[in-house]
Amino acid sequence: MCCLLMWFMGLLPAISRTSAIFVHDLLAWAITFVLIGHMRRAFEDPEARLGMRTGYVSRSWADRQHSRWLREEQAGDGGRPDRGTSRTARQNRDA
Repeated sequence: MCCLLMWFMGLLPAISRTSAIFVHDLLAWAITFVLIGHMRRAFEDPEARLGMRTGYVSRSWADRQHSRWLREEQAGDGGRPDRGTSRTARQNRDA
């Protein structure tokens, strides 16, 4: 769509084109900053990157970063309902 506005500038008044270019540039900068922030956080935590690749993290990392999740996992079922059963149905069955 942006390319069409650039190619066919006569389709919209100048104010609409200027506004579209401004919004495009603003969103491009926002995406750039978010991407850089995510990359910075990823490089700061090599164990999190390992966990994303392998699916496993150490207990000490899990305790430091996600202690509530670790407690749920250690409790047994991980806080998840039975496969194929909705949470509401499970709660009704247990009641």
